Amino acid sequence: MDRQLYSARRRWPLIDKRSEVIVREEVAPKARGIKAASTNPFSNVNDPLFASSFHSTMADTAEDPLDCPPADGPILTKAHHSPSKNACTASLVFITRSLKKLFLTVLTADLPVTELMSRKSPTTTTSPHKSESKSKHKAATDPTTATNNADFRNVRDGLLPYTLHPLSFPASRVIYHSESWVLIRDLYPKASVHLLLLPRDPAINNLHPLDALSSHPSFLADAKREVVRAKQIAAAELRRLYGRDSAQDRERDEAREEAMRGAEATDTEIDMAALPAGRDWGAELLVGVHAAPSMNHVHVHILSADRVSECSRHRSHYNSFSTLFLVGLEEFPLQDGDKRLRSGWEGRGSYLDWDLECWRCGKGYGNKFKRFKEHLEDELQAWKKI
Repeated sequence: MDRQLYSARRRWPLIDKRSEVIVREEVAPKARGIKAASTNPFSNVNDPLFASSFHSTMADTAEDPLDCPPADGPILTKAHHSPSKNACTASLVFITRSLKKLFLTVLTADLPVTELMSRKSPTTTTSPHKSESKSKHKAATDPTTATNNADFRNVRDGLLPYTLHPLSFPASRVIYHSESWVLIRDLYPKASVHLLLLPRDPAINNLHPLDALSSHPSFLADAKREVVRAKQIAAAELRRLYGRDSAQDRERDEAREEAMRGAEATDTEIDMAALPAGRDWGAELLVGVHAAPSMNHVHVHILSADRVSECSRHRSHYNSFSTLFLVGLEEFPLQDGDKRLRSGWEGRGSYLDWDLECWRCGKGYGNKFKRFKEHLEDELQAWKKI
């Protein structure tokens, strides 16, 4: 450590003007023949008991052995003899130690002194990996290459990777995919069951959903056919979640079990048509698109009517599926005079600020979303028992 300090002094002679005197006196005052001052800020510094205690305290807390004063003598030197300088002693020692640590740290660094002392920030060379990452990010955020890049980082383009590379996602996220469609679970569901149906055709999925479904009859017909399959999957999921609680499903299950026992006894087949129909969970689903979607690519919502979810945290979340903001698929194609077709119409967003109203009982809650969400939980418990 002494050798490094000596090298630092040789390398930067400027520090030898003031700080070297105090540093040397602090490290080895007796070696230079300098006696401790009789007058100093520490009234009992010459007391051997005080000096020994002070040294042990400094040795316990110092990071560098050079920060510890010698055990056999005080740290004050001839430079601090004048009473007028006593008030500055502690500051000078602190500054000296800080400078010493700084220069010792520089000894182990690769930066040249001129670059370290410069007011400009040190120039760093960009590694090929970083430059490649930056170029990839730039290409990913380029709208002209968005449809060909699964790493597109615009938040509003979060659905794009599903349409480009559905196999890269687990089955818990992507339910099925075909050449034209991808069905996924909503990452932030607003109901017990919430699915998204995504078209894969770039000529369609970059359009506004109202324009895509109103101006392209073939796409609308294809979407309605695909929704039938998606609703069957969503209905099966609802039955799995709440079928045990549903009175209609229990009635059907009991009748089927009784029919099976009778068929085994008489060795006949079960007449499924004679059994109760059970609950039609598909009729409990909402299907549509938002008048002002938050995502750039076309997606059709398929969700259960309960609208209960941990991800539903604001009034706008509920109203986006409970007002005219949700345009049902059965409403398409929209008429030319429909104001929801007008590009940039600000009224579409006003639906989100409507007072909260229960979808089942019609009770209003104004803007009291916390109380309203508790009410929806109660309605869910009653709804699933039908």
